[in-house]
Amino acid sequence: MPVSLLHPGLFAIGLACVSIPIILHLLKRRRRVVTWGAMRFLEEAYRKRRRIITIEQLILLTLRCLLIALIALGVGSLMLGSGNSGSLPTTLFIVLDDGIGSATSANGESTLDQSKRMVTEAIEALDPARGDRVALVSASSPARGLVIPPSNDLAAVLSMVEQAQPSDAGLDLQGALALVGDLDEPTEAGAMRRVLLLASANRSLERAMGMIEETQARLAFDELLLMPSDDRPVTNVGILAVRPTRSLIVRDGLALPEAVRIELARSGDQLPEQTSTIRILDANDQQRGQGRVQWQPGQREASTSVVLETRSLSAHAGLSSIVRVRLDDDANPRDNTGLLALPVRNSLRVGVLDRPSPRGLGSPAGIAPARWVRAALAPSDDMGVRVTSIDAQQAATRLTASFDALVIVAPAAISPEGWERVARLREQGTMLIVTPDAQNESLAWFEQLRELTPETFEAGERFITHEPSLGIDDRVDSASLLSGIAGELPTLAGAVEVHRSLQLPAGATPIASLSDGSALGVQISPRDGAGTIVVLATPLDLNWSNLPARPVFVALMQELVRQGVGVGSTLPPILAGQPMPRPLWAQSIQPIELPGRNPDADRLHEPNQVAGVLALRDAQGSVRALQVVQPDSAGAIANPVEREGVEANLARFIDASSVQWAGQDQANNAAGTTQVSSSDPRSLALNLLWAALAVATIEFILARLFTVRLVAREQVMGTMSGGGTRHE
Repeated sequence: MPVSLLHPGLFAIGLACVSIPIILHLLKRRRRVVTWGAMRFLEEAYRKRRRIITIEQLILLTLRCLLIALIALGVGSLMLGSGNSGSLPTTLFIVLDDGIGSATSANGESTLDQSKRMVTEAIEALDPARGDRVALVSASSPARGLVIPPSNDLAAVLSMVEQAQPSDAGLDLQGALALVGDLDEPTEAGAMRRVLLLASANRSLERAMGMIEETQARLAFDELLLMPSDDRPVTNVGILAVRPTRSLIVRDGLALPEAVRIELARSGDQLPEQTSTIRILDANDQQRGQGRVQWQPGQREASTSVVLETRSLSAHAGLSSIVRVRLDDDANPRDNTGLLALPVRNSLRVGVLDRPSPRGLGSPAGIAPARWVRAALAPSDDMGVRVTSIDAQQAATRLTASFDALVIVAPAAISPEGWERVARLREQGTMLIVTPDAQNESLAWFEQLRELTPETFEAGERFITHEPSLGIDDRVDSASLLSGIAGELPTLAGAVEVHRSLQLPAGATPIASLSDGSALGVQISPRDGAGTIVVLATPLDLNWSNLPARPVFVALMQELVRQGVGVGSTLPPILAGQPMPRPLWAQSIQPIELPGRNPDADRLHEPNQVAGVLALRDAQGSVRALQVVQPDSAGAIANPVEREGVEANLARFIDASSVQWAGQDQANNAAGTTQVSSSDPRSLALNLLWAALAVATIEFILARLFTVRLVAREQVMGTMSGGGTRHE
């Protein structure tokens, strides 16, 4: 360990004392001895003993100098800091985990409270007059520099630390270390660089370390002080995810059941049998559903579904109803809430773009595609869906923003101006369902469709004839808009035969597959607030497929329209700390106040760091969309991890001369609150003082031995010379 002193002046004085034995030795030799008379008879005997006497004197001189040097080093080492200096400044980099995991508490004290106490002790030990400085980085994702560059206003930094509150985001260790690395500024020679990493050694820290890229630049510090895992027994249950079975609520007509799928995680050292109560609340804090999960001993994950009562749910700004999923408060209250924004409509208005047919018979099979759509979506007036037929050739003038969805069954008949109008409506959130044109096999219209999502569709669309005919695969991906009817699909789709289809290019999510693995249709759900796009592989024509005449077509169209409109009416939810997509039309973002939140504490963080619902307004000030921010509950998993693993992970991108663990219990650290490595300066001081004692003992014994021999020699010489020596 590099040794530097808190009091170099004291150390210099101690080393200066080493010269005292040398000075005394020289003073003692100042008298000149003159030999005369009988003294010459002893000259030969003295010459033989002189070398031995000189060696003895040098041994004693060396031991005395060494003794004083060891005492000086020992006293100086009692004031050693780990790479610290009393006359040279110290720069302390504080990486404070104020993420969701820091809200975990036991005995009334949270992990963040413990971190604040450690920061206070570390800052109070600094001296601004000496040039000590502090940098403060918030490690809640995304990491932010609160005090950048380092400041010598320690009182202001302490005030900021005291005001810190937990966010709902996870730990962004990579971002925090990158901010510290950017502060790698020139420092005075010998000045110390210390890092105080205040993130509890648990799964959230391990998760954050695993996210650090191998390209992360290595950082070098004199000391790395780490916070150990909380050894207080806690058991915490958090909501990992909430998903509605249906993404849209239609008040009128067909009332489809709604439920919320909830995924839970439990963490802690001891996981006994327990029961978690789940409540579903609306924006007015009224209960809309309740469920329970019975945990078995040692069980860490569970999932359940709770029925949601949707009757009379109010919509914020006429768009979506805000629903909260709540658990009873436990060790960490910030991961006990999940949020949903469910679009609400009194009814759905769907426009069908087809060619006009005087007798309503526009296809070779005798039934126009628009009639198949109307029969599936609105066979009666009480279905909650209103269908309007529109001449595809007049799309440019007849399409309005009042439509929730457009079903385009004659894409080849739409003019370029009509496609421009379709594109504008889709940008505003209108859903599109497009089928091939049964009366025109030209695929020029597909280029117009590709322009709507140029990053999605690759080239390669073409028509294929199937011999024998294909059926529908009854397996549906969970991301499909048809996942809500996955259980009924094997029964409904059993008699479907597809004779011809459009081979759709790769790049989009299939809604379902044909029996040969090709897509029955694909979906594109953008993240910018635009409408969902669904492209079916077969037109609504019985010469291509008997799909329109089968019961599965009713379920398929109802599900596609309701789910697609719902998905396109809200922005996809994000986890706290993740980048928030911002549509081009969004001019301002405003949090919606919800029960149980602390607006003053939430304002300390960025909007995307706090769980809640954000209202996005356009240039006219109207709310166009709602953005749900979910708590990153995975960042609150408090299972402790081994310290050796933490040190090994940190060693991949941090070089530190000393690694210390703070907050040890008294059994492991009876001398104080900080456990240090084998290079502890207090141990070094003790060893130096023990060495000084040993040297003093040796010097005392040898001095007595040499003195006795010298006295005896002088007595013999005095007797022989009869007092024949004189001094001048």
